[in-house]
Amino acid sequence: MNNKLIEKLGFSKGPWTMMLNSKKEITVRNRGGILFTFWKPTKWPEQFERLERETKESFLNAHIVAAAPEMLESLIESCFLYEFTMKEKYKKYGVGHDYYHAARLAFDKTKTIAEKATGKSLDEIKALLKC
Repeated sequence: MNNKLIEKLGFSKGPWTMMLNSKKEITVRNRGGILFTFWKPTKWPEQFERLERETKESFLNAHIVAAAPEMLESLIESCFLYEFTMKEKYKKYGVGHDYYHAARLAFDKTKTIAEKATGKSLDEIKALLKC
């Protein structure tokens, strides 16, 4: 993982990992300490199925949060790669090809997610990373 990219964007340094703390709470942490503590489902009599479902959901949520830096990095790199590649393809083939439209839709979605995650436009991210 390119920690410099994540750090330049102002996020906590990775890698992030999911684990249980001493209170058996689900946490996401990096080398600096705990970043998040997830809600621990409450145990109520005769609601074992609900407790089991909510506990499993909390673990899954913690796993996806722990993967967030790598996913964000991948999204941003995909955006940069798309822009570079499509500029070259456009010069050669124009915009009438099906792959261009499919790639454009994927790029737009990826760009939107990266911008949502960072709170910055792709141009602002490029400027910050000096791309």
